[in-house]
Amino acid sequence: MTAVLGLDVGGTTTRAWLAVGGETRRASGPSASLAAAGRSTAARVLADLLAQLGLDGSRRLDAICVGTAGSGAGDAVGWVVGRLSHLVAPPAGERVSVVNDSRLVLAAEQLDSGIALIAGTGSTAIGLLGPAEERAGGWGYLLGDDGSGYWVTREAVRELCARHDEHRPAGRLGEVLLGATGAPDALGLIQLFHEEPAPARWAALAPAVLDCGDEAAGPLRERAAAALATLVVEVAARLGHPDPVPVVAAGGLLAHHRPLAEATLSAIARRLPGAGGRLATRPPVAGAVVLASALAERLSATA
Repeated sequence: MTAVLGLDVGGTTTRAWLAVGGETRRASGPSASLAAAGRSTAARVLADLLAQLGLDGSRRLDAICVGTAGSGAGDAVGWVVGRLSHLVAPPAGERVSVVNDSRLVLAAEQLDSGIALIAGTGSTAIGLLGPAEERAGGWGYLLGDDGSGYWVTREAVRELCARHDEHRPAGRLGEVLLGATGAPDALGLIQLFHEEPAPARWAALAPAVLDCGDEAAGPLRERAAAALATLVVEVAARLGHPDPVPVVAAGGLLAHHRPLAEATLSAIARRLPGAGGRLATRPPVAGAVVLASALAERLSATA
């Protein structure tokens, strides 16, 4: 009976599915991303997820697939493999696959080519065509992630800064941000933004910002949609995918904010007429199970 583990390590949440035969166990916890959480926190989160699933190494899994942003950075792959190696037979490097989290989106939709767009805490797009892979974005909240939840809130804070400098009322935007954070005014909000920069906290405010009814909310939504569409267009140009190009949009922000999702798909359609854009119908962690199962089959066939 084949047993595989799939993990989707997001900027805010980590989800794990253990598939044994026809049964699936599920677990979730905070982010285990090295970039977002740091190594000590990531290690604790992974250990808790494995405990939730009853995995203690007593049973060897056939394969594991981990999808995470920034998967190829430095020794991140080696760190992840090291944390999970006790669950599989050696050599663990063959049975533990670490991929960009965008790959999970396409796999979950049963697509082996196309472009996956993710907008949650961060943002990135990845395109696959045969052995070719192209990506755009995904540089993290300090360097990019345009159109993401963090980016939306940061741009809203910048708008409040401008209103403060110009002696204009903070408006509904200010009411929402100050009310959600407890900051007394724009200056207090700026201080809090620098003192507590964890991206997940600020990204969580993005839907409220976009729905606040402030005069800046609509233009901000369109700017976010345009930024996300640009990621897809850049990937499509480099990938050279023939029409029609399947584009699957996923991530917490797009999944839970329909107006932004619709604006983003419309922007993609305008700029890439050959794209068949749609929202994801299955969670990315399901794609991790698909990829882990495919890896287990390949290893079994060559054994």
